[in-house]
Formats: sequence, C-alpha cells, structure tokens
Amino acid sequence: VYNVEKYIRKTLDSIYNQKFPHDELEVVVVNDGTPDNSMNIVSEYDRAHDNLHVINQNNKGLSGARNTGLEAAHGKYVWFVDSDDWLDNECLDKILNLLRSATEDVFVFRIKEYDEDGNLLLERTNSYASVHKCSGKECLQNEQFDRTPVQIYIFKHEFLLTNCLNFVEGLIHEDIEFSPRMLIAAKTVVFVPVFSYCYLRRTSGNITSRQTLSQQRLRSMIIIVDRFGDLAKQSEDEEIRNIVHKYQAGIVLGIYYRATKEMIINNAEGIMDRVYIRKCKRIVFRGLRYETKLRHIMRQVLFLISVKLYHRTMVSMYMK
Repeated sequence: VYNVEKYIRKTLDSIYNQKFPHDELEVVVVNDGTPDNSMNIVSEYDRAHDNLHVINQNNKGLSGARNTGLEAAHGKYVWFVDSDDWLDNECLDKILNLLRSATEDVFVFRIKEYDEDGNLLLERTNSYASVHKCSGKECLQNEQFDRTPVQIYIFKHEFLLTNCLNFVEGLIHEDIEFSPRMLIAAKTVVFVPVFSYCYLRRTSGNITSRQTLSQQRLRSMIIIVDRFGDLAKQSEDEEIRNIVHKYQAGIVLGIYYRATKEMIINNAEGIMDRVYIRKCKRIVFRGLRYETKLRHIMRQVLFLISVKLYHRTMVSMYMK
C-alpha cells in the first residue's frame, strides 16, 4: 500500500464482498510507508475482519513490499494483489475449491485490464481453452503466453521458499526479472480458464503509465539485462539458456527504443559507451539466432547496423 487511497477500498471490497470461508484465507496488507490516508481506510477493514493482518514498514518499493508479505504469509498458496487493482467477481470460491487439494507449483489465471473510467481494455486469455498442465520450461517456450505480470499467478508457498524466489528490491519492472526465473524453477504449471484478476491501467502515477524510460526505469532495465546474463550462465539446460538469451536481447532492444532522445544524447547510465554498445550488440546477435518472427529479425538487424538509427526508427514508428 503506497499512495492508493483512491483505490484501496475497491481492492479490499473485491475480496471481502465475495463468498469464501474466512478461516481458509489470510489477507496480508503491507503498508509500505504510505504518506496519504490509505491506511485509515485499511484500518476499517482491519477492525472488521479477523483474517486481515497489517504490516507497517518504511518505504521499500513494490518488490520490498511483496517480499515482506511473502515472509509473513502462512498459507499453502500465495497470491500477490496490487493495491490499485481488484479481484474479479465470484472468483475466490472457484479458486479455493481448486487449491484445497492441489499440489502443483504454480497456477495461471486469466486477467482483465481496465482504464480509470471502468472501460474494459483487454482480456488476457492465454492460449488454452481448458485446464492445461505443463512445465515452467514449456511456458517459457510458448510465445503466445504473456508470462510477465506476476498477478496472473498463484504460487505454492513452499515452492517459492524452497527456490528462494523473492523479488529484487529497488527494481522497477521487477516482474520482468522475476517471472522467467520463477518459471525455470517450476516443475508443474496449471493454466486455468477462469478470470480472476482485474488490472487497472492507470494514465498517470504509476510505473507503467509512461512509454518512455525514466532514469530509474532505465537503471532497472540495465540491471535486468545483467541478471538475465547470469541466469543463462547458471542453467545447465541449453534450451533454457537459449530462451533467456532471447529475452535478454528483447530487453536490450526495449532499452534503446524507449530511451528518450536526451538519454541517447547525454549517454545516460553509459548506454552510449562504445564498450556497452558492443556488449549489447553481442547480446542481440546471440538472441537473433533464436528469433523466428520476421519483424523482430528486422529490428535486431537494424540495431546491429546502427544503435542511433534503430532508436530513431523505432521512435518514429511506435512513440509518436
């Protein structure tokens, strides 16, 4: 919870207005040092519900708040719910019925995206019309599956703890780093054709509301590139290494087309240093070997020819 007094009541109502046995569900609210009146609203629910637990901490950012909640949780399964989003109507009972006898590591549900006026923007349905079980590796290989948003997953608590799967604090877009690492560790993933989560696509005030990179977002993406490199080195599975290298190349390409003109001119975070550009070109060239889509291949080839030309071309095409 951080600066969400406009949204937090809807989030909590979406949980407590559903039918479910309260003794089977624990709600952990992490106050991440919010300076607004969000916690006054949370206090109303805290007084009314025995299964709601509040943890107060100094501001650590979203990754730190999720780690704190994970450390405090007692449940067999864990679901990360952001405080400006909400749960879909009547989903909890279906989910609990599924999880009571479950043993799998990860469940994947469908989500809907809305704008601030309540208009439905998108339904993320994945590529499976019925319940489908697979390995995490198969999920990584499925190019039709948007694996990044952590809210689509419900995790077995023991699976996260055993594999030391927490979030890297200080990162923006921490899901981009977390989700592939998590799926590599997952032995069993279950896709469930149930809408469970409603994601608010805010026009301002959150980290995903801008197309271009801020300085902090740029710094985070550079760190993620390096962490993907380490992740590939640690894997003994050649297919996994190839997948991670492909993701790593995608992050590099994203950096150079979302960077602002000023970042390119001023060499922000050293992204225009010759040594760093050579490193990035090696990453993109390696990722090119695993790419199959023509438009992606053309982007990568353009990047290899000229980083500045790639940046200008991508900006003119996608960021007008």
